[in-house]
Amino acid sequence: KRVESTVATALGDGSPTGLTSSYGAFLLAQLLVDRGRCADVAPIADATANLRDAGRARYRPEVLFFDAGCRLNAGKAGEAADAFGKLLAEFPDSPRARAAAFYRFRALDVARASDPKRPPQYEEALTAFVAKYPNDAAAGEARYQLGELRRAAGDCPKAEAEYVRVTAG
Repeated sequence: KRVESTVATALGDGSPTGLTSSYGAFLLAQLLVDRGRCADVAPIADATANLRDAGRARYRPEVLFFDAGCRLNAGKAGEAADAFGKLLAEFPDSPRARAAAFYRFRALDVARASDPKRPPQYEEALTAFVAKYPNDAAAGEARYQLGELRRAAGDCPKAEAEYVRVTAG
């Protein structure tokens, strides 16, 4: 608690959500993750939405990634997918974008089993991943899953087109 308080006081108004520095938010979020306090990361991620300091482009994607990863590890696949989506919408070219796109489609794969709004989002996430990262090692997995979706919908020619583009992992 002492370190958290020191960071919050030195880089904000003393409260974890009162940080005025993206770097401070990053430090505090990393500290919380390291201490196994993932539930406390979400309010920090939310609080950084309005920060407009010089470190925002570098550190906000990291905080959003911590938040999304914490939600995914907590078994909250739908929330994780939304958080990864927020990172991708705000920072599509950040160093965490590729990993966020991958984990987003994986989280949506889980979430679609219990949430009827998720299947179209899952398909969109797969399509976006293979469009942006066609040569990535995970593109084969995404293409295979797209093929499975097309086959399940009865569109065998489109399924076959995806299957033939699957490469060895």
